[in-house]
Amino acid sequence: MKKDDLIRHQLDGLTSEVYEWECLTPTVFFKDKIKLEKSEKEIVLAYLRVAEFVYYGMFNDNNPIPHMKVIRNNQVCMPFLYLCR
Repeated sequence: MKKDDLIRHQLDGLTSEVYEWECLTPTVFFKDKIKLEKSEKEIVLAYLRVAEFVYYGMFNDNNPIPHMKVIRNNQVCMPFLYLCR
């Protein structure tokens, strides 16, 4: 598999291909000056969003129904703490 099979540097118009690829960040559409200003904040907010996803996943696993707590070995804790750090 080649790098060009995975990474697209430009879009070839609104073809059916649009639905096969996911844009990882909206700043790719910004001008270069604005990209540099927004990119650091965007990265911080992305890590925060992923931390929220992981937290709510752990919370739902440990609290399956209201007023019930499940104590179990959760392998996601260490990656979660690393991500938050």
